[in-house]
Amino acid sequence: MKLKIEVTAEHIREGTPSDTSSCAVALAIKQALPKVYEVEVDDMISFKDEEGYRNTAELSDEVKKFMDRFDNNEPVEPISFETDAYTREP
Repeated sequence: MKLKIEVTAEHIREGTPSDTSSCAVALAIKQALPKVYEVEVDDMISFKDEEGYRNTAELSDEVKKFMDRFDNNEPVEPISFETDAYTREP
């Protein structure tokens, strides 16, 4: 599954630094994929789909740098990215 994620100024404003389920990137994923749950973002993206299957996706170095800056309360600008999610067993 190809994920197209757009982290907006609102996600940045509303996100919680260092919170894997409420950071700016997690909020953007929840908006882009409203039917998924248990969204967590750290070194990779992880979420469960509608059928309860765990999906994971890699993050680019650019997104990881964005997250590091966000988590350290440094200024960040909106960002968009694409990645592929892989399904694992429930």
